[in-house]
Amino acid sequence: MPKKAKKEKGIGPGLSKRIIEFLQEQDKDLKEIARLAGTTQKYLSEVLAGKKGFSEKHLENLQQETNILLHLAPVLAGELARRGGKKGSDLLMYGINPLAKMACSMMARILGD
Repeated sequence: MPKKAKKEKGIGPGLSKRIIEFLQEQDKDLKEIARLAGTTQKYLSEVLAGKKGFSEKHLENLQQETNILLHLAPVLAGELARRGGKKGSDLLMYGINPLAKMACSMMARILGD
């Protein structure tokens, strides 16, 4: 029996779409966002349609190029407050972990650890 493909960690389509919309508000077009994320415009179209979300690697690429974590902090806090309860903890467990992991990793690099 073939092994099941391991699902790559990342965030859901809703939050991924909000990231794209934020970057578009910063005068970046889909071609530029795709380049920054290390993906294709077709993939971004699927994100915008709610079919896919960004992987941890996409988020790392965007962070290196745009410092997106700093800009997303209010959005993430608002999303947790809006969802509340179990859904909020699900977002924390599955949605923010890649962002939190990247933030901690970046702080360690900045502090020289």
